Amino acid sequence: MSHANIFLKDFDEATYLKLNPDVSEAVRNRSFTSGLEHCISHGLHEDRPGIPQSIKDHMLYSPTESSPPNIYAKEFMAMRASLILRTLVG
Repeated sequence: MSHANIFLKDFDEATYLKLNPDVSEAVRNRSFTSGLEHCISHGLHEDRPGIPQSIKDHMLYSPTESSPPNIYAKEFMAMRASLILRTLVG
C-alpha cells in the first residue's frame, strides 16, 4: 500500500486536532489547510500525539526496504512525509 493510501485510510483528522490544540488553532488561522497537512509536514517529525502507530510503522519501515533506518529515523520520516504531501496535494 502506498504511503498516501496509509494516511488516507488510518489518519483521523478530528482526533489529531483534538490532541493537538495548537495545530487546531493553526488550521483555524489558515496556517495549515488541515491537520493532515500539519501531520505530514511537521507532526511525524515532532512525534505528535494522535498519529496512528500504523502510520508511524509504515513511515519508518516498509516491505520494499531491506531493513529499517536506525540512525536517521526522523530525517527519513521527514523525507517520506515530504513525498506524501506532494502526492496528496498534487
